[in-house]
Amino acid sequence: MIQFYVGPKCGKRGEKINLAVYTDEYCSQEYDDSIFAKITGMSLPYQSASMVSEACISCNKNRANNDGYYANPEVTEICEETYTYATKCETNLAGSIYYPDTSGCDYVTNIRSYEVGYTPRSGGAIVFFAVLFGLATAFLAYQTYKMRQRAPGGSRSIALNSDAAVV
Repeated sequence: MIQFYVGPKCGKRGEKINLAVYTDEYCSQEYDDSIFAKITGMSLPYQSASMVSEACISCNKNRANNDGYYANPEVTEICEETYTYATKCETNLAGSIYYPDTSGCDYVTNIRSYEVGYTPRSGGAIVFFAVLFGLATAFLAYQTYKMRQRAPGGSRSIALNSDAAVV
């Protein structure tokens, strides 16, 4: 009997977090989402809509006073727990906090390499086409220069009608 797992995945363009069905507990081997409906009788939620809203929630339990300042700021439980269990890479916060946690920097930096089937892109194709474009531009500029040199009398104007007089 095959076990299935439901877990998050990146949306097609990387702008959403959706749910998907997987065959392993690490959610690395994706399976057909229709199996969820066959087993449970309902469709898998968040297949196309993102699980994460773009609307922010306040992490401060207290309301701001009339001046916009918080008298006794206290962090909400959800924000405190989320921060506690989150992978941290606080390298650029060294001047803002006393003890920055950089334990997750390697993971954050290499997160794409953990995806199944991920192959890093090399800049080889981009460099090749940039060089090709540069050479083509230089060649066309040279050809334009040579054509102007061959014009009768070194003229900068070209007569489109051979019967018309060149001024």
